[in-house]
Amino acid sequence: MPYYPDQRYALEMTTIQREQTLPEDAIGSVEVRQGASVNLRDIVARGILPSRYIMVDAAGQMRLKKSEDLGDILKVSVGDLVTAKEVLAEAPKGRRRVVAPVDGIVADINNGQIILQIEPETVELEAGLDGQVIRIQQGQGVVIETHGATVAASSARSKPNRTPASKACTAKTSTFNFAARLSSPAARCAKPAST
Repeated sequence: MPYYPDQRYALEMTTIQREQTLPEDAIGSVEVRQGASVNLRDIVARGILPSRYIMVDAAGQMRLKKSEDLGDILKVSVGDLVTAKEVLAEAPKGRRRVVAPVDGIVADINNGQIILQIEPETVELEAGLDGQVIRIQQGQGVVIETHGATVAASSARSKPNRTPASKACTAKTSTFNFAARLSSPAARCAKPAST
């Protein structure tokens, strides 16, 4: 029989730090600076998710004896955006060319092969809470600090709990405020503004 502890953790006012990062395989950049104040929906990082890859045998198409010679005639580098039919490598005097078969990003150049990533998906990472950026994780995301209530609990239900947070207060006309900055412990349950 499973054991479910009776402890539930609830802190009315505490310092909260949340790490907001792009997916692990995303190639991205952070859009905010350390110390900046951010809002819930502010974009803190943008990235491109890898997708399908196409290998272009550039050394073979250029009829090079050594794949190392490709570096001298490359027109692109890793990370460059390319369009279909854009020149990737070109021999002196334009005798031979290697063109991109599709739109994409140059993901890697190795052993005479140019690897293109096609159909990249753009990802925008929102802050997720109001607060201040206290740490930058270069190319990946940020750590945001704020002050507010924290509630941690566990559930043995097989279905997700769809009970709205407003049921946490006993008064029928009140709503539970999980907002980042509570002015006082009494502000937890606040009557909704009349319309």
